[in-house]
Amino acid sequence: MSLNKRWMSPPVGGLFFWVGLLVGGVGAQAQAQAQAQARTQTKAISSGQAQVYRVPATGEATRFEVPQVRLPDAAAARRINATLVRMLISSEAGGIDSAASAMQQLRQASRECCYDPDTRQWTVGLGLTGCGYQVLFNQGGLLSLAYTSQFTGAYSWERTSHVTFDLRTGRVMALADLLADAPAQLQRRMRNAINRRLADELRQIAETYGDSATVAYVAEQFQWDWATKQVKPSLGDSLADLTEFALTPQKLLLFYRVDFPHINLNFEPDDTYRFAYAGLLPRPLLRQALTLAVPTKSKGK
Repeated sequence: MSLNKRWMSPPVGGLFFWVGLLVGGVGAQAQAQAQAQARTQTKAISSGQAQVYRVPATGEATRFEVPQVRLPDAAAARRINATLVRMLISSEAGGIDSAASAMQQLRQASRECCYDPDTRQWTVGLGLTGCGYQVLFNQGGLLSLAYTSQFTGAYSWERTSHVTFDLRTGRVMALADLLADAPAQLQRRMRNAINRRLADELRQIAETYGDSATVAYVAEQFQWDWATKQVKPSLGDSLADLTEFALTPQKLLLFYRVDFPHINLNFEPDDTYRFAYAGLLPRPLLRQALTLAVPTKSKGK
């Protein structure tokens, strides 16, 4: 027997030794990963956080990134998860069985938007063609998310919305649940912030374009009253709408959108208005959460 053959054919005992060492190493690695995950779960529970993960998906369904949560209270988690799937998928896409599992709904949404049964091929899609999310706040029993829906038609566009959950119950929270400020006072502050921003936008457009027709067009889209230098009073109710909001560790986010035709999206102003908590009256749940808050990591698209 040649030396090479002896090297290629080790004793059976030696083979078992190396196999055992390899298997033992893999097992130790898996055990270490499980222990690390358990520590993360314990830390999250103690700080009132949710474990946020995306619905597993394969193939074309990966274009839909939908968040789900794990919580000590399984009923609250189920309530949140069902709400998220409904908001991101079943309420936006046609032909979805809302009673199906989250994974099944993602597969249904991908086929509904992007599969051509005549050619039996996948296409760029039509209607809701994708979604993603970002965790903005996850601490002290509160979870605030931004989620973006992507649509395809004659042109493509995105829409970003926001939702905040009470992790103790799984219910969606209203701004009044978190702030003791009088609604009229918040509405007044929001209107003032909107008027300042739109006035600044018009000034910059005038400086950039030097074209009165362009300024007049943008002002019309803003519903701007040049006499009072504010948005026309007839839109006061929409300006005062505080139903959409989001939390971050540093500031409260409120939103006011001015929609432009697709070809003029460059004129759309920033739709996010930021208010420091120091100038607000957080209720006990939010106040406690803010003492624990740390910057959160983004997930999704």
